[in-house]
Amino acid sequence: MATKNGSGAIRVLLASASAVRRAGLELILKQSSSFKLVGAVHSTQMIGQRAAELQPDVILADFDRESPVIAHNGLPVVALIDNPTAAWAAQALRSGVKSILPREAGSEEIVAAIHAAYTGLVLLDPAVAQQIVERIGSPASQIPPSYESNSNPDVLRKSHASRKRSSGYARRRTRKSGDS
Repeated sequence: MATKNGSGAIRVLLASASAVRRAGLELILKQSSSFKLVGAVHSTQMIGQRAAELQPDVILADFDRESPVIAHNGLPVVALIDNPTAAWAAQALRSGVKSILPREAGSEEIVAAIHAAYTGLVLLDPAVAQQIVERIGSPASQIPPSYESNSNPDVLRKSHASRKRSSGYARRRTRKSGDS
């Protein structure tokens, strides 16, 4: 398998505050021929400096608590963390995290997450994905309760939308549904 760096393996930088966790994650990485462990750091705050030196393809970061995730020159990050809040997960995704898994994730899940991150895909633990969906909410949940029992003209008036704009929207929707 040819990689972006020209070698046959995905270069991984590992960050974990726990020596025991770091050793376990190193073992997972070393058991797979598709990875090359280029370095390990004992703090997620050290990632930036070591990433600049070692030029990894992916960063595997084990977070023991919610701490800020800082983008590292566009490098994809696989984050292992227990029970992240939706706010932390959203901020992490905006900062370059490509995968969020629980810390107890198995080796197959971690391997798949690194491969996904390397190719640019986002892989989320189902519980994290559900939290984000709930935080965003469905369009129906964003309708203020005061609009529920009102007629269309009342809703338009309260929402400051013009009749012209809403009737144009209705005509376009009717045309589209009539085309199908």
